[in-house]
Amino acid sequence: MLGSYSFKWNKNPQQFVFGCFCSNQSVRFCFSPSPNCVYSPSEPINQVLDKGRSYRGLNFFAERDLQVLETISRGEYMTFGMQGKDIRQHLENISPSAMTRIFKRLRIHGIIERVQGTYKYFATAYGKEIIAAGLTIRNLMLIPALA
Repeated sequence: MLGSYSFKWNKNPQQFVFGCFCSNQSVRFCFSPSPNCVYSPSEPINQVLDKGRSYRGLNFFAERDLQVLETISRGEYMTFGMQGKDIRQHLENISPSAMTRIFKRLRIHGIIERVQGTYKYFATAYGKEIIAAGLTIRNLMLIPALA
């Protein structure tokens, strides 16, 4: 059963690297139009350590992660930024403290960045690519393939 997947754009826009992982990450499948398939350990599905604390990676199959990423990808938040209260309007049963932890996890992985001196966050260029590519792959390729 697939637990999560990762992806990244290389410098060559024709080359798209996609890794599909089992829940225990013991098996890795790689798809790439070019013959050299690249895997980077800094991809967003991996666990990251920051100041002695670990932050789990993103999982496009986990309901909560998926809802957060779909909400962040809304056009109004891409242009004007977002705050925790804005995101919580679209999500059920998310407390302010849980939203803070979610934002911290997204910041550690480079998906969003905080505007200094405010509570506002913006999606980074890398984050926009990750969210767009991940949701596209999940909705158009993986879900139909698993059905």
